[in-house]
Amino acid sequence: MLNRKKTREINVLGTRNVIAACIAAGVARLVYTSTYNVVFGGVPISNGSELLPYYPAEKHVDKYSASKTVAEQLVLSANGAYLPKGSSGSYPQRQLATCAIRSAAIYGEVTPALAFRFPSSHGRKLGID
Repeated sequence: MLNRKKTREINVLGTRNVIAACIAAGVARLVYTSTYNVVFGGVPISNGSELLPYYPAEKHVDKYSASKTVAEQLVLSANGAYLPKGSSGSYPQRQLATCAIRSAAIYGEVTPALAFRFPSSHGRKLGID
């Protein structure tokens, strides 16, 4: 079970900190790892694109999806932010370029939330058993 407060701190406040750090350090590009949940409201998506509207954060049934929606919006709204003089931002102005990648699932070496989805033989092959 995800801790609601921690989830928001990491996804929203943490993202705000990353954006501020990018601007302060003159980082020219920021790629945010988002989730398809920012546009998914329980209805299958057909022929979807990046133009799909956000599913309202307050209507998400889980806090993770709601926090990722807010965080993605923060990142995309930071696109074009002016960077300090001497930065290597986008030509011709020194600006931050941002984007978001909406993945379906990410798992790593220790991903307990996904481990139950794999039969044990497959889990061993993936190194999660």
